[in-house]
Amino acid sequence: MGLIFDDIERSDDRPKENQEADYEFYNRSSWPEMQLVRDLLDDLISRYPDSEQGELIARIQSGSDEHFRSATFAY
Repeated sequence: MGLIFDDIERSDDRPKENQEADYEFYNRSSWPEMQLVRDLLDDLISRYPDSEQGELIARIQSGSDEHFRSATFAY
């Protein structure tokens, strides 16, 4: 079970759209590489203190690429 991303069957293999938020793309993409990223981020979050996870997950899921990237070091 994922902490950050929806636990769904993914079939969308389209590339990232121009104005699409990073989180939305990572969450919808069926690319095997994106599953690796989702698994890595969920694993890293699970190692964070429970008291800090909620705020970090909220930043990642916010729809703001700035918050997503600062919370995941994805620059």
